[in-house]
Amino acid sequence: MTVRFVDGSSSKAAYLPMLGVGRVAQTHRFELEQTLESSHRMIQFQVVRPYKGRKGVFGLDWPLDPATSPSRTPATPRPAPPRPPVATRAPVPRPSVSEQALATALQEMKKELPSPQFRFVREGFFVVASDLGESELKAVRSFALQDCCGALLKELFPTRPAQPVRVYLFKDDKSYRAWTQKLFKSPPPTPYGYFDGSRNALVMNIATGEGTLVHEMTHALSNADFPQCPPWLFEGLGSLYEMPYLSKGRLRGAVNWRLPRLQKAIQEKKTLPLRKLLALNSHEFYSQNAGLNYAEARYLLMFLQERGLLAGCYKQLREAYPSDPTGTATLEKAWGGPLEQLETEWKRWALQLH
Repeated sequence: MTVRFVDGSSSKAAYLPMLGVGRVAQTHRFELEQTLESSHRMIQFQVVRPYKGRKGVFGLDWPLDPATSPSRTPATPRPAPPRPPVATRAPVPRPSVSEQALATALQEMKKELPSPQFRFVREGFFVVASDLGESELKAVRSFALQDCCGALLKELFPTRPAQPVRVYLFKDDKSYRAWTQKLFKSPPPTPYGYFDGSRNALVMNIATGEGTLVHEMTHALSNADFPQCPPWLFEGLGSLYEMPYLSKGRLRGAVNWRLPRLQKAIQEKKTLPLRKLLALNSHEFYSQNAGLNYAEARYLLMFLQERGLLAGCYKQLREAYPSDPTGTATLEKAWGGPLEQLETEWKRWALQLH
């Protein structure tokens, strides 16, 4: 199976998961129109032949901080690990908040967004407002808010949000910017989407892909389960699942655009030692070479994922936080050796990825 672009070039089916449509494209052929939204350095792919009524723009995830990218143009996408023909559906998350709280949040969002173009639905503890079409919204709910969320709750996050999580899914950049400004009296901090912890809300330009939604949703879930989560783990988990796929009911992260940045830093001996990465506070993590910090944190967790250590390590990190707030000693215990030994193995592994 190949994907054809408007310039006549083609790609193997393995390219599809990087576009956010791999889960429905295993047995179906798509013709994609490639467009470049130059103002955000975002490559988007328009599905011009819908799958069971599904059509729309699926974006290739790209940095929250484009200025930190060495090239300002997207890295060549790389294939995700093989996926099963049919993903095992995880249990739908049950509401962890009262019916009254959910109903109140729903009514408040309807007042905030009085336009008839918006649809309002409840999905577990999520209350969703969106100007997507009915079939598009249904597809996003099914994959991100049901399957991905259910898998994360089952494997990583036993403590669910105590309040409704409000999800604002705007269909494109124009709608996202206009409504974010109107609702919150300020422009969005990124062109893709963000988690507002003070409002317990996900505010999304869903045209940039469902990976962004899963990234920010992971923040909402980890914030409820482990509110003291150190920044390397908080952002490592979010960015790990920005390229999500389901395997036997478990959510996993695949290789994505952050890999070339990490490999280049390893080759040039410019990575931040893991011992220092784990010790960064929030201000340091987000302000000092943030792009590389994200890449290191993401692929450190992917390394643990591939060795079957991630879920157990996360639980140990959460439980040991009072005595080990950076997680350094806990990670060494989970690995079974000094952090420097883990770092050597991790770098060797990362350089072999493609």
